[in-house]
Amino acid sequence: MPLNRHLQPCRTNPRIKLVSALLLTTGTALFASGCSTSDKTANANNAEILNDANAYHAIYDSKKPVLVEFCAPWAESSKQTAPLMTQLAAEFTDVRFVRVDTDKAPQTMQMFEIETVPTFILVSKKCKHGKQLTGVHTKDELAAFIQESYAECHD
Repeated sequence: MPLNRHLQPCRTNPRIKLVSALLLTTGTALFASGCSTSDKTANANNAEILNDANAYHAIYDSKKPVLVEFCAPWAESSKQTAPLMTQLAAEFTDVRFVRVDTDKAPQTMQMFEIETVPTFILVSKKCKHGKQLTGVHTKDELAAFIQESYAECHD
């Protein structure tokens, strides 16, 4: 079964679209949002912030596959991925997006054998511990990872 990816047209100023595209492709860290419980941007678009108290149930009790990003509020790389998670959550409506704050979830981090942030894992009923993708990636690379991981778990 293919994954639904709904691309929303950008209705902003064309100059802003160009700057956004350049920022995404160059990986420049100009985003203020990070991986913390005060990250309202991520929460508004299904990228919930989790800790040890709520991570297990949020990940394993989901009816949808879950893209888990392990992040840290102090890491520039985690600040770079926050807007990408928000954008991807709007496009992949068949996937739940969560961010695990590694400072507040050491047990969850150990359970998934996380050694670096950011680390992405797609978890579903059929794939309890999917393959990992580490480091900062473009939106298209993350989208490809989601689609490949989903296909591997559901074929």
